[in-house]
Amino acid sequence: MIKKGFEKEIIDGYEVSEKTKKIWYVELDLLRKFIQVCEENDIKYYLADGSLLGAVRHKGFIPWDNDIDIAVPRKDYNRLLKIAQAKFVYPYFFQSSYSDKYYLRFHSQLRNTTTTAILDAEKGVAKFNQGIFIDIFPLDCCAPNIKLQKKLDRKIKFYNALFSYIVPSCRESKKVIGIIHSVLLNIISLFFIDRIKHRIFAHADKILSLYSNSKSTLSYNFWISSADLPYNVFVNSNGQNSFLEFEGIKVAVPFDYQKYLKIKFGDDYMIPKKGGDSHGEVFFDPENSYVKYVRRRRLWVLY
Repeated sequence: MIKKGFEKEIIDGYEVSEKTKKIWYVELDLLRKFIQVCEENDIKYYLADGSLLGAVRHKGFIPWDNDIDIAVPRKDYNRLLKIAQAKFVYPYFFQSSYSDKYYLRFHSQLRNTTTTAILDAEKGVAKFNQGIFIDIFPLDCCAPNIKLQKKLDRKIKFYNALFSYIVPSCRESKKVIGIIHSVLLNIISLFFIDRIKHRIFAHADKILSLYSNSKSTLSYNFWISSADLPYNVFVNSNGQNSFLEFEGIKVAVPFDYQKYLKIKFGDDYMIPKKGGDSHGEVFFDPENSYVKYVRRRRLWVLY
């Protein structure tokens, strides 16, 4: 757990800078606001992935991590989408593919509009709100049998590949795919107007939530490689989940969070292992709005 104030400190042998702590404080404010809205509207949510690991191992952020991950069951996620714009007002912005016409992803993000978090792969190719964020993932049910799940996986792979062509910000960094390849993909994307892109997205989103009414194994269906989790990991037979402390904030977590972490990270999940940021390189400015930086690159923005 971090100390109060912005001065740098050593946590588990890793130096956490003043800037990182300022980023964390913005994200913690977003987390508090998110929990408030969920509790006031009876929306289920769970701290997930590296953030859950951090809550168990560090009672907060993993020292070399800079994001917060939350999973929301699909039914609650859909309810959240309906009320989000009324409940999250400036400087908060609940960003989904239904609230931001320039944003096309299978998950949502709660952002602080007065700050900056620009992913390397989105530099110069994204018009959407790029404030510091926390990730909010819809948690879907897998198909009831292997045959149907393989069919679902094929469809998801197809749409993931399609979006990498028609949405520049869904791609890897230009440094990885090459400048010429990037330019060609940008040209291809111009033939798909926003209305068509969103129509394709809505269809793909419907496929992802095809089995949301069942109580089978749960997963982030848009990530084929993600670990599938038994339904009873999240709630027990009485519908109860658990709570843990995350930087002094009481957060809901999967009921059997230890089993969750073993499935996700292995039996030795309590042993710290420094890894890279899942978002790749990110340019952060916790004190200035992303608008300051996006305007500088407006001529190169295609999406």
